Amino acid sequence: MTVFLARALICVLLAGFVAMAAEAAEKRAPIRLIPSDKPPAARTTPEPEQRAPQTAPPVVQTVLSAPAKPSDPDSAGLPGFEGGFGLPLWRGSSKAAVARLLDALPQTVASPALKGVLFRVLAAGAAPPEGEGPRLAPLRVRQLGNLGRDKEAAELAEAAGLEAPPPAAGSEAIDPALASGDLEAACAAADAEMMRAPSAYVQRAAAFCAAKAGNVGRARLILDILREVDASGDPLFEGLMLRAMAADADSAPPLPDDGSITPLNVAMLGWLNEAPPEVWSLRSDPAAVRARAGLVQTEAEAEEAVRNGRLPPKALLAKYLRPSDTEHPRALLARAAVEAAEPNEKMQALTLLWQDAAPAGLLTPLAAATVDLAADILPSPELAGHTGPVVLAALAAGRFDIAERWYADAVERGAALEEDSRHAVLAWPLMKLADAHDRVPEAEDGLRRWLEAGGDEPPYRRAAMLFALLEAVGEPVEQDDWTALLTGFEGVTAELPAPVIWRGLNVAGQEGKIGEAVLYAVIASAGRARGDPATAVAIVRALARVGLAAEARAYALECLIESAAS
Repeated sequence: MTVFLARALICVLLAGFVAMAAEAAEKRAPIRLIPSDKPPAARTTPEPEQRAPQTAPPVVQTVLSAPAKPSDPDSAGLPGFEGGFGLPLWRGSSKAAVARLLDALPQTVASPALKGVLFRVLAAGAAPPEGEGPRLAPLRVRQLGNLGRDKEAAELAEAAGLEAPPPAAGSEAIDPALASGDLEAACAAADAEMMRAPSAYVQRAAAFCAAKAGNVGRARLILDILREVDASGDPLFEGLMLRAMAADADSAPPLPDDGSITPLNVAMLGWLNEAPPEVWSLRSDPAAVRARAGLVQTEAEAEEAVRNGRLPPKALLAKYLRPSDTEHPRALLARAAVEAAEPNEKMQALTLLWQDAAPAGLLTPLAAATVDLAADILPSPELAGHTGPVVLAALAAGRFDIAERWYADAVERGAALEEDSRHAVLAWPLMKLADAHDRVPEAEDGLRRWLEAGGDEPPYRRAAMLFALLEAVGEPVEQDDWTALLTGFEGVTAELPAPVIWRGLNVAGQEGKIGEAVLYAVIASAGRARGDPATAVAIVRALARVGLAAEARAYALECLIESAAS
């Protein structure tokens, strides 16, 4: 087939997609089973899933011309991005020490608050630390890859003048939906991209979507064009497409022994219920780890992958909602919440889901995946009993706006109704812990009233964690409130980080070393929310001392939630 003929076929194909889009516009859109992502009212990071409440993200500006190479490559950052820290990132730090910290970071970071602020530290352009030491740019590039930010890693490598590997195939419009398991949204994005910018990867996605929809003729046409214009191809994708188009998948040839780890290939393996190439199981790089997490079969395996930060929260929700005869309780509750039409039924299912998720250590990711289901539900007297769970879940998901709406409603009605007053009293300390901008008024004897209303009971472990975290972010706690916790006191053995990490974290906070404080925090936490008070408080205090108030409060809330599961 000549290049001219290939181009002609592309034109025919694009015309077909335009016609399909016009026809689809006249029909009702299909009902979405997975709620679409709504950006929180305010965030601290440029990444949607890494949220800390209420702080607007720094803007990454698009630079059309190639940026000038910095005089010191270690000062390079993403074009136009300085992290939004306000002060020099590495002031007072030594280059050798920062290099050791970068090299000691965990491979995965599960905490949304820490993941977001770590991304900003790694990606920001800033004057490098003082002194001699290894180059920092290669270490930053590697750690961005560990966070799953391959595109940004390649951009940083280019800005720093490093030799970067060829960019991985992908699509910013399609891949997030593929990673979350929302194939309907991914296929809608693929159709749109086919009319806008049909790269080889986009065409592969469109071919898969056509085969998935049963339109084998269109899928074959796209594949024919791909083979003409992209001779190198993707053997694993080709093998998967043969199975997707075959009437009898068993008659298709075996899959290759290896293949490109792309979101599309991973999604196709999952949809076809095919095992990944055996070589993938031998790889320990972050891309392979995330790919294996995306192919887990059971709800329990998916939950463990989410806890460890290897699977996005929406992907867990997709596992819950897939057609199956599961008896998994959280999967059944998630389905009930998605399918419920009446607000009361939806809130009942969500409340039970969130309450069941907390002791399992899943409240933060499940809240992130499902809180949008409650975004348009207005509080009312009939729904007042859901105030506490909604406030906690919304704060866990970084949706301070939803939490504030329900809390304010309880406060307003609490003047007349004792039960609503109790809901407001129980929610107040959580609101204060998350409130980075003094939107929540002080409450007289608020913590004493919280205890009396049933906020905790002896031996008061949750109360001790809450009080310590409140003090760490700068909220006052009276000595009388602390003394009340002596009832039923139990000695607790704390698990502390290594002394070198413990001391470095404290010194970085005291001396205002922003970058070091973040790196020490991620290392001390092992990238997770900590349920032990000593470590959690030390991390929160260090972040607050270097001016990262919103991030400190977001992480404090994660730790308070984690303590309920510890």
